[in-house]
Amino acid sequence: MTKKRTIPLDAFGIKITLAGNQGTIRSDLERQVCPFCGLPDCCYHCDEAAAGGFGKEAEKIAESEAEIVDRLKFNGALDAVESLVLARACAGIDVNSPAYLEGIETAINALGNEFS
Repeated sequence: MTKKRTIPLDAFGIKITLAGNQGTIRSDLERQVCPFCGLPDCCYHCDEAAAGGFGKEAEKIAESEAEIVDRLKFNGALDAVESLVLARACAGIDVNSPAYLEGIETAINALGNEFS
């Protein structure tokens, strides 16, 4: 049995759990969510949007189509950063080094600037 170990990073509450060359990642990075159902990957196909009048009354729509696309792109970009950090930790790279943490912070700040 492979022993699990946890690597807490000093950036965005990231915690990586490794078991051999596989792992999981958790963070405090907040995804943007559907204003109706609260799910990050919803495109207003949820029951809550239908009940809220989506498709019937345009004034009840909280996001434009462009805002939905940007929300999904932002969330996907956060997922990509987390996946890259996890993959590098699984490969044995020191993801808690000051230079690597600075790179994570730079990437996340750039995403915030791009999608704000």
